[in-house]
Amino acid sequence: MIEARNYAELRSIDSSYIGYTVAVAGRLVNGDGHGGMFARSDTASPDNDGTVIVDAAGRAWHRVHDSVVDPAWFGLKMQAGYDNAPAINAACAEAARAVIHMPVSGKVQLPEGVIEIHSPIDASGCDLAGGSSFDSLLWKTTAAGNGINITPYRDGIYCGPSKVRDLAVMTGAQNNTAISIYGDADYVPDNCVIRNVRISRHGGSGQWTYGIYAAGAPRTNPDGIRKITCENVEVFSNHDWAYVFSHCHGVEMLNCNSFGAQASTWNGKPRSLYAAGVQGREIYNLDIVSCKFDGHAKIQRAVHYSIDGTTAIYGDLDIVHSTVKP
Repeated sequence: MIEARNYAELRSIDSSYIGYTVAVAGRLVNGDGHGGMFARSDTASPDNDGTVIVDAAGRAWHRVHDSVVDPAWFGLKMQAGYDNAPAINAACAEAARAVIHMPVSGKVQLPEGVIEIHSPIDASGCDLAGGSSFDSLLWKTTAAGNGINITPYRDGIYCGPSKVRDLAVMTGAQNNTAISIYGDADYVPDNCVIRNVRISRHGGSGQWTYGIYAAGAPRTNPDGIRKITCENVEVFSNHDWAYVFSHCHGVEMLNCNSFGAQASTWNGKPRSLYAAGVQGREIYNLDIVSCKFDGHAKIQRAVHYSIDGTTAIYGDLDIVHSTVKP
């Protein structure tokens, strides 16, 4: 085994080295804390600037790690004006790849502090986790688009469960949805968990239109999104609905709140929760426990995207120890 000071030095290794492992001391400089052990693997994998480095002989060196991925391996920086979305997305892709076809989520561990992003994060098939007590803050500073997206697959391959937890998602511009969970004609996400998450805006500069928006593809996929758990989620100062669950089966909300909805109202009250069955399907197992909304919780039980013209679909609805302020 030999040692390399950084990624650049690992890339400079040629075919004269016939060993199978290299200890890399850092990403950019020796001792920056983002190095690791790399093992020689194949000649087909592309260089992803984090967990796969290709040397001068075209050989791919794969980082040896468990299923916990550090976005700093891909260049995350805790500095103002820097877009960390590419680094976080690369880490999420690696975490999802590491456990593909398995009923678990590879973990991406975010550092504590303010992490600026300029484009959406794709958390599909991984466990995107921050520190404790909302100390990890994703701050989207650019307008338009979502904060975090969850879809059923990556690169055409169905991926496992997805989690977003232990972090805050804040916008400093006018954006669409803080956390979006979407299905399509072929697949829908399963077993999505949103836990210990705070969704808010920065001062008076912009806001999220929606806090959490989960929707299947009712016109093309009759299955609907199955099993969504929202626990200890807070949504502040949303423009439209704080929570939307459309064409979802098995939604659990525990200790979720919404405060200070801004502009849009329903029956004269701020919009807090909207749930609807669609495509001739019921709202299955919608459980709302110990939640507080300062607006209006509309539980819509009629189909509004039906293809066959059905307009009165009813499902199971269980509301326990929840409050809706008048």
